[in-house]
Amino acid sequence: MKTPMDKLTLLRVEASGDVVSFRESGNLWASVELTDKASLFSKVGMGVRSVKLSTVPRGDLTLHDALQWKGRHLFLTSITAVNPASAEITAALIEPTACAATRPEKGKDEQGKLCHTQKPLCSFPGFLTEKYLGFVQKEPQGQVEHRLVLVTPKAVTLKTGDLVKADGGAYAVRVCYLLDEFKNEYEIANTKEP
Repeated sequence: MKTPMDKLTLLRVEASGDVVSFRESGNLWASVELTDKASLFSKVGMGVRSVKLSTVPRGDLTLHDALQWKGRHLFLTSITAVNPASAEITAALIEPTACAATRPEKGKDEQGKLCHTQKPLCSFPGFLTEKYLGFVQKEPQGQVEHRLVLVTPKAVTLKTGDLVKADGGAYAVRVCYLLDEFKNEYEIANTKEP
């Protein structure tokens, strides 16, 4: 019995000025299977549902790319050559979130007094996953810190202290993981009064 083939859209990362985005770059056909396994697309965050693609034409596909399948985003996590013409791909089924980053900058106001502003850096698609929810007791009240892991295309480079607006909140970049060849990961946190 022949496995049914699905049409997928190839998405390539494009950086233009201060905007990083995915652009459509053609179509390909592959056999797609949702699995019960979690895809650990992040080294420091929780996994999401995994998708296995087989009989994928190899072409010039890399882990910098992504695919769209039935309107859903596939974050590529591995590409294994099966033969010179095709590959098997594992991907995470996760939707990108629109993000905008700013960097704190010291300056002076009209009266020459020192002030802090937020310099816009870039807008980009980010992938959020849970890190953990912590509670810090301070006198006389506590604070709730919501930590997430933000995974970005390699073209997005942030620093500790940068602010990211995503998912209806503003998060400070706490830890940067930049050594992966195909993506960057950031621990981001939002601290609120309980």
